[in-house]
Amino acid sequence: YTWHTGIDDRAVWSRTTRSVQETETA
Repeated sequence: YTWHTGIDDRAVWSRTTRSVQETETA
């Protein structure tokens, strides 16, 4: 990702964080 938008950035960050947490939990 080269562009950064406040809303999109947060959405992507939330998605990434959720995926990481699920992976660590599993």
